[in-house]
Amino acid sequence: MSRDEYTVIVSGERFTFTRDQLQSEPGNYFDTYFFGEFSEAANNARELRLQKEPLLFKIIQAHLRGYAPLPLPKSYVPYMTDAAALQNLLVDADFFGLQVLKELVQEEIERANGRLLVNNSCEYRLAVSLNIKGVKNDGIRLTFS
Repeated sequence: MSRDEYTVIVSGERFTFTRDQLQSEPGNYFDTYFFGEFSEAANNARELRLQKEPLLFKIIQAHLRGYAPLPLPKSYVPYMTDAAALQNLLVDADFFGLQVLKELVQEEIERANGRLLVNNSCEYRLAVSLNIKGVKNDGIRLTFS
């Protein structure tokens, strides 16, 4: 293992990170565990074992590596509904103190529910079918503040 490599084992599956990746959101669980106030940091721990869903943790890994992992593919976690997978990812993002990911997941949940919060206003998407000759049907957008 490289001196700049850290391993998180999630339900038996290994995920490797660099120090910069683990500290990409300062103060998160991994930052604190490996480099902060946990006793493991004082003992120069290089490995952390967790019992979480590995497929959801792949999204967390992608986020910490600087990727935009949302939206999730349909049926990403085979035994969860898409809504449940997003909700569980939100819970994990909160647990690990990943505020940026948490906000992204909350936005994705709002999108999935047909409502998108934008600058403290709600945008609702309404499907309208118009059959007027010569009029293009793009729907109607209503914004409430």
